[in-house]
Amino acid sequence: DRDVTGVQTCALPISEIEEDKKEGAVHQLRIRVRSQRDAGTLSLTLGRDVRLTAANIGGREIAVAQNSGSYRLTLAAMGSKGADLSISVNAPSGVTFWLMDETPGLPADVPPRPNDLMPGFDSDVTLVSRKYSL
Repeated sequence: DRDVTGVQTCALPISEIEEDKKEGAVHQLRIRVRSQRDAGTLSLTLGRDVRLTAANIGGREIAVAQNSGSYRLTLAAMGSKGADLSISVNAPSGVTFWLMDETPGLPADVPPRPNDLMPGFDSDVTLVSRKYSL
């Protein structure tokens, strides 16, 4: 672990909740997600108690598999425009999710890597995450 004290804060990814229809524990959400950093990859990870039952990305239905852990939707080749998501979830305790964007490389103000270390596969990326609770 390197000390990155003083590293600038990166702009957070944005999730705009356009609709949240609730019927009991079921939420039907329309969400617009985007990166303020023009990141190529966005990931939306649902909280542990939130079960994904249906997903539509940009008008395209996505098959949802049964899962005992957290659900993650990863969107590639995003850029600054983002994407429109429609998801249906079962969330008895409310909806919680994390939106994360990923860009290659490290921020310019990160101290250089020591000479006795070398990067590993996919190690030099910048991840910026934000938690949402509804």
